[in-house]
Amino acid sequence: MKGEGKGEKSVGCGEWSVERRATGRRAKIKESRLKISEIRHPASGIRYSVSVKPEPGTLEKKEKHINSITIKAPAKINIGLRITGVREDGYHTLESLFQMIDLYDNIKVEYPADELGINFTGPYGEGIEAKKSTVYKVWKLLKDKFSDIPDMKIIVEKNIPHGSGLGGGSSDAAFFAMALVKEFSLSISKDELAEMLSEIGADIPFFIYGPTSLVEGIGEVVTPVQFFKDYKIVLYYPDINISTAEIYKKFDLSLTPHQKNIIFKTLLRRDCDFDSLSSCFYNDLESVVLDMYPRFDEVRKRLIEAGCKYVQMSGSGSSFFGFYKGDIDNKILDDLKETIFFCKPL
Repeated sequence: MKGEGKGEKSVGCGEWSVERRATGRRAKIKESRLKISEIRHPASGIRYSVSVKPEPGTLEKKEKHINSITIKAPAKINIGLRITGVREDGYHTLESLFQMIDLYDNIKVEYPADELGINFTGPYGEGIEAKKSTVYKVWKLLKDKFSDIPDMKIIVEKNIPHGSGLGGGSSDAAFFAMALVKEFSLSISKDELAEMLSEIGADIPFFIYGPTSLVEGIGEVVTPVQFFKDYKIVLYYPDINISTAEIYKKFDLSLTPHQKNIIFKTLLRRDCDFDSLSSCFYNDLESVVLDMYPRFDEVRKRLIEAGCKYVQMSGSGSSFFGFYKGDIDNKILDDLKETIFFCKPL
């Protein structure tokens, strides 16, 4: 084989297809070549780039491009929760001020996958069954409605305790759903998504609208509101999971000690500052939980002693939180001997 000038030539050599550059430099490879190797001519020393055409049926399978989505799903607290009635179907109606906080579950999604896979990790991931999880229910609901949703691998790092009144499962569902809507450009409005997902969990609509909202009805009426956020939060979790259904079943509206003329919606229309929170908000379900777990009353006292100005149970329990400014006495909190989180409102 002889190279002349500075041009490139392809030379047939049996079943080999060879390209070379007469300058002796490495040859340019055509994109259509499949396997590349390099040889040196024994006489001229010129290097050749060689691509070997494999036998039919032996083409290598191209690797799939894997897309990745990372999602942060925040917890919530109920600054106040007022039971307003009971419907004929047994569901309790409420009025509650919800606030997202900076305690997050982390969700990682990779797609496409050969099959759906959901795994739970993190300090509170043990014991969660994939097909009973809110994440699976969201994927199934959207998959049935939109054919564009593929199988995927989902890893949920659970940093929000379940059964704690912090809304971890509802938040996972809402933020996972919103991520899929954005990723696959699904034709569905925020209102439609909130209505669809409310059948999975009553708190899910709040997480779609948040971060601070007045929630009414059975959770389906969500009104974003402005509320001051110049405070810090100490969050106490007693390592006990409480069933929301059980608490509502034991709640007797006729025995609630709070005056029904204290309406949160009205309070939000006027100035409600940090120092007046205790006279403005309460949680009707707290008395039920304190009857079941009397030691939680001591928790409330310790949070106040540590420097919290407003202490309340979140949702139907089991978590309690305290609002404070400045410093807090950590030695008192250490005596509680259970899980403590330090958070901020979002």
